[in-house]
Parts: sequence; C-alpha cells; structure tokens
Amino acid sequence: MSVKKYEIAPFLNTAVTGGGLVNTSSPTWTRIKKTTSFDLNMNPETESRDFICDKNPTVELLRYAPSFSTPLVMYKGEDDYEFIFNKFFNLAIGDKSKAEIMLVFYQEPVDSAATHTHFLAWKAPCSITINDLNSVDETITFDTSFNGKITKGYATVAGNNISFTAGDYS
Repeated sequence: MSVKKYEIAPFLNTAVTGGGLVNTSSPTWTRIKKTTSFDLNMNPETESRDFICDKNPTVELLRYAPSFSTPLVMYKGEDDYEFIFNKFFNLAIGDKSKAEIMLVFYQEPVDSAATHTHFLAWKAPCSITINDLNSVDETITFDTSFNGKITKGYATVAGNNISFTAGDYS
C-alpha cells in the first residue's frame, strides 16, 4: 500500500514569546495544511575520497541537512498562514526567524491499539526564510531548514492535541 500525501505531516511550533521568539517550553504544534506541495529535500553532504587501493574514488555520506520550500495558500484566520504572515510582516531575522519543526509519520504507528494514537516523529530546531508573497497566486512561499540535531521519537495525537516524546515508544 502506498503512503498518502496526508500521512507525512509537517508541524511548526507557533508558540512565540512577546519578543517574537519561539517558546520551546510550551509548544503549540500547528500543522502546515494549506499548501499543495511538500517535498522534503534531505540535502545530503558527501565527500569523495580517492583511496590509493581503489581504482575509482569512493563517495562517503557525511550528514543530512533537511529542508523544504512551501507555497502556502493565504487563508486569513488559518493558524499556519497567521504564523508565517507574522514572520513576513515583521521581517523576522536572526533568532526571530527560528522555530521548531515536528515531522509526524502517520503511516508509521508505534502502538498496537486498534485506533492508533502514537506515530514515529522527528523534532528539530529550524529557520524559516520568507521568499515570496504572490498576491495573484494567493501564496506566501517560505523555506524551512532543519537546524542542529534532529531528535527522533514519537508524536501522541489526542483529538486536536499533539505532543512529542523523544526516544522509543513503550
């Protein structure tokens, strides 16, 4: 069975302090919903080594730096749009351009219940770069770049509430 587009879900922590910084101690996870595209680029960093014992060079994979570019349809009142528009309007740079990303893999439940509520997930700090506001297409396009360490764990979904727990599900 193929994995459906709605089964891999990016969420942003939209909780911010009065100073416009992301509030990591009390996150509000908001799903990026109003986009027609989600293409996660792993941005692999490689290095070619030409060992003397081999006829041809060897490519070593060093690390990944995931990112994606999203054309978000501008729906006034939608939480994802309001968060991104705020970054756009306030010309957020430096620490104010930072957020947290949680990527939930709904196709990968980790519990054995008949109705699953726990799913594999990643959480990482990220930077949000606003690229384009297109009033004709009614989109605001932004890049999300994962920063630093990706924490592997699972998301717990209870109705509209979602939380992240680092580590293995038990």
